[in-house]
Amino acid sequence: MKIALIITELQLGGAQRIVIELATRLAQSNWEVCVITNERGLLLQDLRLIRGVEVITVATLRRKITPLKDLLALVRIISLLSNFKPDIVHTHTPKAGLLGRVAARWLHIPCIHTVHGLGCDVAAMSLVEKVYLTCERLAVKLSTVQVMVSEGLRKTCVEHGLAPNGRVRVVSGGFDARQFAKLPTRSQARVALGLPAEGVVIGTVSCMKPGKRVGDFVEVCQRVRSAIPEMTAVVVGDGELRPEIQRAIDRQGLAESIRLLGWRRDVPTIMATLDVFVLMSAHEGLGLVVLEAMAAGVPVVATRVDGCIEIIEETRAGILIDRGDIEGGAAAVTGLLADRGRREQMGRRARKEVARWNFDSMCERYKEVYWEVCDADR
Repeated sequence: MKIALIITELQLGGAQRIVIELATRLAQSNWEVCVITNERGLLLQDLRLIRGVEVITVATLRRKITPLKDLLALVRIISLLSNFKPDIVHTHTPKAGLLGRVAARWLHIPCIHTVHGLGCDVAAMSLVEKVYLTCERLAVKLSTVQVMVSEGLRKTCVEHGLAPNGRVRVVSGGFDARQFAKLPTRSQARVALGLPAEGVVIGTVSCMKPGKRVGDFVEVCQRVRSAIPEMTAVVVGDGELRPEIQRAIDRQGLAESIRLLGWRRDVPTIMATLDVFVLMSAHEGLGLVVLEAMAAGVPVVATRVDGCIEIIEETRAGILIDRGDIEGGAAAVTGLLADRGRREQMGRRARKEVARWNFDSMCERYKEVYWEVCDADR
């Protein structure tokens, strides 16, 4: 079978890792795979190294709405698909999803679109976000099948008209279990990263954009440090709000307590340094970083959103708080840091229960959806 995967860009993120893992496993199964993306992103070089995967970049494919470039990107994608002649087009992320579905419909090719998350807080959307959501509602009509990465996300999409009746499937993402098979000890990991061998370390992994609420994590850290002065925190990630985050850290006198590490390729080792992992997102389709924290045996405090609800309620390896609940988040983190026995119990449960979310199972489920769509198209 021939599959064309289309994603806007390959920065470090959950949707991007899913595309790379899916492309890898499909190619290993002797499927013909083409990935269409732009020339940006730290993961692009990783993709180019995968044997059997054709990678084509489209310079005009951009995340922001730019009508002329969007039209040029659409024309280019139509041309690429005409040459590759895939059995199925599989799109990811909003812009690639919109243009890819239009191109697939133009060429009469079945199209699957995966929704990795709404990407905005529907209760407080900007004008641009409202435009994107409107475009997404229109693009839904072009999808042969819509895939959601969690049952919670499916329910949210139903509420907002993004899940057409009878054409929705849930395919959970996962993590690469091989990266967590043999982690360094906590002290070894901390020494390697220059963190205090003793004391407590909390952390988050997130792109610094509005919906990820990294600023809320800084507020939680400020309150936790008031109770536990020796606390150290790490933030893995980068993005448009980094200057704002840095100013908040400086303003609250947390420069010695919070370390901004930028994007990192050694997330499993960083997870091994933590006593508690915290995710304060306003929306999160699944929350792959939650799975990675659990795979490292780290208990989680996360907001009660979409996939995070499923993961934590099913594993009982963390604590859920309401979105924007700084006090509740700080209390949950402080409580876990004060109870080593509870942390260790949650960590053991996390390692045991998280195994069900893995990339191999995800790929097999996608194959089932591909064959289902192809059979229905004949």
